[in-house]
Amino acid sequence: MGVKFGDIDSRQIIENEFQIGVLKILVQKLLQQSPNLAPETEMQKIRQHVARQLKRKYPNTPLQLSI
Repeated sequence: MGVKFGDIDSRQIIENEFQIGVLKILVQKLLQQSPNLAPETEMQKIRQHVARQLKRKYPNTPLQLSI
């Protein structure tokens, strides 16, 4: 088992960073091809949804959405 940060294992952090990097590039390419695909208001709703999911998954970790 790796080092833990609250409820989060360090190996999971590295795996998440990799997956986020891949998804970030993919989303950027999609938005370049279709700029109206996700306007800023929709992106804000997505960020809020993800923040709520993380708070439920890691209830003992102080998480706050800051944009």
